[in-house]
Amino acid sequence: MTRTVLTLLSACVLTGVVAFAHGDTEHVRGTVAKVSAKSITLEMAGKKMRVIPINAQTMLTKGDTMLAMNDLKPGDQVVVVVVKKVATSVNLATESDTAHGGKHGEAGATQHETGAHQHADAAKITNPVAADLRSIAAGAKLYAQNCASCHGLAGQGDGKMAEELKPKPSNLVDASWKHGSTDGEIFTLIRDGATGTPMKAFGKKLTAEQTWDVINYPRSIGPTPGASH
Repeated sequence: MTRTVLTLLSACVLTGVVAFAHGDTEHVRGTVAKVSAKSITLEMAGKKMRVIPINAQTMLTKGDTMLAMNDLKPGDQVVVVVVKKVATSVNLATESDTAHGGKHGEAGATQHETGAHQHADAAKITNPVAADLRSIAAGAKLYAQNCASCHGLAGQGDGKMAEELKPKPSNLVDASWKHGSTDGEIFTLIRDGATGTPMKAFGKKLTAEQTWDVINYPRSIGPTPGASH
Protein backbone atom coordinates (compact mmCIF):
# COMPACT_ATOMS: atom_id res chain seq x y z
CA MET A 1 0.00 0.00 0.00
CA THR A 2 1.06 3.57 -0.47
CA ARG A 3 1.12 6.77 1.54
CA THR A 4 -1.50 9.36 0.67
CA VAL A 5 -0.30 12.94 1.12
CA LEU A 6 -2.46 16.01 0.85
CA THR A 7 -2.00 18.49 -1.98
CA LEU A 8 -3.41 21.76 -0.62
CA LEU A 9 -6.83 22.70 -1.93
CA SER A 10 -6.28 26.01 -3.75
CA ALA A 11 -7.56 24.51 -7.00
CA CYS A 12 -11.15 24.45 -5.75
CA VAL A 13 -11.35 28.13 -4.83
CA LEU A 14 -13.47 29.24 -7.78
CA THR A 15 -15.57 26.12 -8.19
CA GLY A 16 -19.23 25.88 -7.30
CA VAL A 17 -18.56 24.13 -3.98
CA VAL A 18 -18.91 26.51 -1.03
CA ALA A 19 -18.18 24.00 1.73
CA PHE A 20 -17.89 20.28 2.23
CA ALA A 21 -17.20 18.15 5.28
CA HIS A 22 -15.52 14.86 6.12
CA GLY A 23 -15.87 13.84 9.75
CA ASP A 24 -14.64 16.71 11.93
CA THR A 25 -13.01 18.37 8.92
CA GLU A 26 -14.68 21.00 6.74
CA HIS A 27 -13.37 22.89 3.71
CA VAL A 28 -14.91 26.34 3.29
CA ARG A 29 -14.55 28.50 0.18
CA GLY A 30 -15.00 32.25 0.13
CA THR A 31 -13.53 35.74 -0.11
CA VAL A 32 -11.77 37.24 2.90
CA ALA A 33 -13.79 40.14 4.28
CA LYS A 34 -11.87 40.74 7.52
CA VAL A 35 -8.77 39.40 9.25
CA SER A 36 -7.98 39.69 12.96
CA ALA A 37 -5.58 38.02 15.36
CA LYS A 38 -8.25 35.55 16.43
CA SER A 39 -10.41 34.98 13.35
CA ILE A 40 -11.03 35.50 9.67
CA THR A 41 -14.38 36.50 8.22
CA LEU A 42 -15.35 35.03 4.85
CA GLU A 43 -17.98 36.24 2.41
CA MET A 44 -19.49 33.14 0.86
CA ALA A 45 -22.05 32.55 -1.88
CA GLY A 46 -25.20 34.64 -1.54
CA LYS A 47 -23.32 37.26 0.50
CA LYS A 48 -23.40 34.91 3.49
CA MET A 49 -20.75 35.82 6.09
CA ARG A 50 -18.91 33.34 8.28
CA VAL A 51 -16.41 34.00 11.07
CA ILE A 52 -13.81 31.23 11.47
CA PRO A 53 -11.50 31.17 14.51
CA ILE A 54 -7.74 30.88 13.95
CA ASN A 55 -4.89 30.19 16.36
CA ALA A 56 -1.09 30.12 16.48
CA GLN A 57 -1.01 26.84 14.56
CA THR A 58 -3.13 28.07 11.62
CA MET A 59 -1.00 28.08 8.48
CA LEU A 60 -1.37 30.16 5.31
CA THR A 61 -0.46 28.55 1.99
CA LYS A 62 -0.57 29.41 -1.69
CA GLY A 63 -0.42 26.24 -3.73
CA ASP A 64 2.22 24.28 -1.83
CA THR A 65 4.07 27.41 -0.63
CA MET A 66 3.96 28.34 3.06
CA LEU A 67 3.28 32.03 3.81
CA ALA A 68 2.99 34.16 6.96
CA MET A 69 -0.56 34.70 8.24
CA ASN A 70 -0.10 38.48 8.05
CA ASP A 71 0.09 38.07 4.25
CA LEU A 72 -3.65 37.35 4.25
CA LYS A 73 -5.65 40.38 3.11
CA PRO A 74 -9.31 41.30 2.60
CA GLY A 75 -10.36 40.39 -0.94
CA ASP A 76 -8.22 37.24 -1.08
CA GLN A 77 -10.06 34.17 -2.35
CA VAL A 78 -9.38 31.18 -0.15
CA VAL A 79 -10.27 27.66 0.88
CA VAL A 80 -10.10 27.23 4.65
CA VAL A 81 -9.53 23.82 6.24
CA VAL A 82 -11.63 23.85 9.43
CA VAL A 83 -11.17 21.15 12.06
CA LYS A 84 -13.63 21.19 14.98
CA LYS A 85 -14.61 24.76 14.09
CA VAL A 86 -11.03 26.15 14.07
CA ALA A 87 -9.01 26.88 10.91
CA THR A 88 -5.91 24.70 10.61
CA SER A 89 -4.89 26.11 7.23
CA VAL A 90 -5.96 28.88 4.88
CA ASN A 91 -5.21 28.19 1.22
CA LEU A 92 -4.94 31.18 -1.12
CA ALA A 93 -6.04 30.94 -4.75
CA THR A 94 -3.16 30.88 -7.22
CA GLU A 95 -3.16 32.95 -10.42
CA SER A 96 -3.87 29.76 -12.34
CA ASP A 97 -6.90 29.01 -10.16
CA THR A 98 -8.24 32.51 -10.68
CA ALA A 99 -7.77 32.33 -14.44
CA HIS A 100 -9.28 28.90 -14.94
CA GLY A 101 -11.79 28.59 -12.10
CA GLY A 102 -10.11 25.55 -10.57
CA LYS A 103 -8.64 22.52 -12.28
CA HIS A 104 -11.44 19.99 -12.05
CA GLY A 105 -14.61 21.71 -10.87
CA GLU A 106 -14.90 20.01 -7.49
CA ALA A 107 -13.32 20.54 -4.13
CA GLY A 108 -10.31 18.38 -3.44
CA ALA A 109 -10.07 17.09 -7.00
CA THR A 110 -6.35 17.83 -7.20
CA GLN A 111 -5.56 16.01 -3.98
CA HIS A 112 -4.44 12.74 -5.54
CA GLU A 113 -2.59 12.79 -8.83
CA THR A 114 -2.30 9.73 -11.02
CA GLY A 115 0.91 7.79 -10.54
CA ALA A 116 3.86 8.45 -8.26
CA HIS A 117 4.56 12.09 -7.54
CA GLN A 118 5.93 14.51 -4.98
CA HIS A 119 4.89 17.88 -3.58
CA ALA A 120 8.03 19.96 -3.89
CA ASP A 121 7.08 22.91 -1.69
CA ALA A 122 5.67 20.75 1.10
CA ALA A 123 8.85 18.71 0.88
CA LYS A 124 10.84 21.84 1.80
CA ILE A 125 9.28 21.85 5.27
CA THR A 126 11.96 20.39 7.51
CA ASN A 127 11.39 18.38 10.67
CA PRO A 128 12.59 20.51 13.61
CA VAL A 129 12.24 17.70 16.17
CA ALA A 130 15.22 15.38 16.59
CA ALA A 131 14.33 11.70 16.27
CA ASP A 132 15.77 10.91 19.71
CA LEU A 133 14.48 8.45 22.29
CA ARG A 134 12.17 11.04 23.85
CA SER A 135 10.53 11.92 20.54
CA ILE A 136 10.20 8.31 19.40
CA ALA A 137 8.67 7.27 22.73
CA ALA A 138 6.24 10.18 22.65
CA GLY A 139 5.41 9.43 19.02
CA ALA A 140 4.80 5.75 19.80
CA LYS A 141 2.28 6.70 22.50
CA LEU A 142 0.48 9.18 20.26
CA TYR A 143 0.53 6.69 17.39
CA ALA A 144 -1.06 4.00 19.56
CA GLN A 145 -3.79 6.43 20.64
CA ASN A 146 -4.59 7.98 17.26
CA CYS A 147 -3.26 5.84 14.42
CA ALA A 148 -3.00 2.17 15.34
CA SER A 149 -6.71 1.38 14.98
CA CYS A 150 -6.37 2.00 11.23
CA HIS A 151 -2.68 1.59 10.40
CA GLY A 152 -1.98 -1.24 12.86
CA LEU A 153 0.35 -1.39 15.85
CA ALA A 154 3.31 -2.14 13.58
CA GLY A 155 2.26 0.39 10.94
CA GLN A 156 1.43 -2.22 8.31
CA GLY A 157 -2.05 -0.93 7.48
CA ASP A 158 -3.75 -3.81 9.28
CA GLY A 159 -5.47 -2.15 12.24
CA LYS A 160 -8.75 -3.44 13.64
CA MET A 161 -10.73 -0.94 11.56
CA ALA A 162 -8.78 -1.50 8.33
CA GLU A 163 -11.20 -3.96 6.74
CA GLU A 164 -14.05 -1.48 7.05
CA LEU A 165 -12.22 1.40 5.37
CA LYS A 166 -12.04 2.33 1.70
CA PRO A 167 -9.43 2.93 0.52
CA LYS A 168 -7.48 0.73 2.92
CA PRO A 169 -5.09 2.43 5.36
CA SER A 170 -1.54 2.87 4.12
CA ASN A 171 1.34 0.64 5.14
CA LEU A 172 3.61 3.13 6.88
CA VAL A 173 6.70 0.93 7.01
CA ASP A 174 6.99 -0.40 3.46
CA ALA A 175 9.14 1.03 0.67
CA SER A 176 6.27 2.52 -1.36
CA TRP A 177 6.01 6.31 -1.26
CA LYS A 178 3.56 7.14 -4.04
CA HIS A 179 2.56 10.57 -2.71
CA GLY A 180 5.93 11.77 -1.42
CA SER A 181 8.38 10.51 1.15
CA THR A 182 9.51 13.60 3.05
CA ASP A 183 8.61 14.55 6.58
CA GLY A 184 7.12 17.83 5.34
CA GLU A 185 4.72 16.10 2.97
CA ILE A 186 3.61 13.68 5.68
CA PHE A 187 3.23 16.54 8.17
CA THR A 188 0.71 18.32 5.91
CA LEU A 189 -1.28 15.11 5.51
CA ILE A 190 -1.54 14.52 9.25
CA ARG A 191 -2.40 18.15 9.88
CA ASP A 192 -5.06 18.59 7.17
CA GLY A 193 -6.31 15.07 6.45
CA ALA A 194 -7.06 13.67 3.00
CA THR A 195 -10.38 14.28 1.33
CA GLY A 196 -11.95 11.18 -0.18
CA THR A 197 -10.10 8.85 2.19
CA PRO A 198 -10.65 7.81 5.82
CA MET A 199 -7.59 9.88 6.79
CA LYS A 200 -8.99 12.66 9.00
CA ALA A 201 -7.22 15.88 9.97
CA PHE A 202 -5.34 16.03 13.27
CA GLY A 203 -4.38 19.71 13.10
CA LYS A 204 -6.70 20.57 15.98
CA LYS A 205 -5.97 17.50 18.08
CA LEU A 206 -2.17 17.39 17.83
CA THR A 207 0.30 20.21 18.28
CA ALA A 208 3.00 20.70 15.65
CA GLU A 209 5.58 19.08 17.95
CA GLN A 210 3.33 16.09 18.58
CA THR A 211 2.83 15.68 14.83
CA TRP A 212 6.60 15.59 14.30
CA ASP A 213 6.88 13.02 17.11
CA VAL A 214 4.26 10.87 15.34
CA ILE A 215 6.33 11.09 12.14
CA ASN A 216 9.54 10.16 13.96
CA TYR A 217 8.02 6.99 15.39
CA PRO A 218 7.27 5.09 12.14
CA ARG A 219 10.58 6.39 10.77
CA SER A 220 12.24 4.46 13.60
CA ILE A 221 10.64 1.16 12.55
CA GLY A 222 10.41 1.64 8.79
CA PRO A 223 12.57 2.64 5.82
CA THR A 224 14.43 5.92 5.76
CA PRO A 225 13.07 8.71 3.51
CA GLY A 226 13.68 8.19 -0.17
CA ALA A 227 12.40 9.14 -3.58
CA SER A 228 8.83 8.45 -4.53
CA HIS A 229 8.31 5.20 -6.40
